[in-house]
Amino acid sequence: MAGMDETFLLVEVGVLVMLANLAMVAVYAKQYKRVPPGHAMVVFGRRFPGGKPLVMVGGGRFIQPIIESYALLSIEPMQIDLLLEDAVGNISGTEEEGRRLNVSVTGVAKISEDVDLLQTAASNLVNKSPEEIRHIVEVTVEGHVRGILATTAAPETAVSKISEKIRFAVEGDLTLMGIAVPSLFLRIRDTKPMSRGIEVVEQVNRELHRLDLRIRRIEEKLGLSTP
Repeated sequence: MAGMDETFLLVEVGVLVMLANLAMVAVYAKQYKRVPPGHAMVVFGRRFPGGKPLVMVGGGRFIQPIIESYALLSIEPMQIDLLLEDAVGNISGTEEEGRRLNVSVTGVAKISEDVDLLQTAASNLVNKSPEEIRHIVEVTVEGHVRGILATTAAPETAVSKISEKIRFAVEGDLTLMGIAVPSLFLRIRDTKPMSRGIEVVEQVNRELHRLDLRIRRIEEKLGLSTP
């Protein structure tokens, strides 16, 4: 009887060890997260070197239960496609030189894969939805398009040069959030003289002021505002 008891005990211990191993494998399989194509994985919840979240593009990682959490950040290109009506060109010129413009803007923006900029994006945008990120991009683009056109004489004669100037200004702002703008193109669809002189200028100034306030609110939410 004693021998049988020992045998049963060994069997029970073996079964328990096997179940424990299976449980460990199941936990590991559940907590091992792969980075899908077109995404970066942001791991946070504990202190990593440099005091910033760990950011991975490609591969995978075991996410330690309780200690670590993770989120995915899309690095797929975002298409910019805006139609802006009643933009004003050359508000500092004479009434004859000022123009009312209908313009379209197309281009591409994306969260940069540059190591430093990707880290910046992870810190600023990890909790933002794709729609919120797109809104930030579009508001920034619109503000710079209207602002640059308003101070440019005869913009319809130098569209390529103005497009690059706008792209450079937009990327300068969005880089603070980790977003790059590889391409941006302006097309002037319609142009006509301004008809009400100073009244139009005042209207444009009010519009630019509102756009500036919207951009500042976004920067404040992201903690990017400067005194």
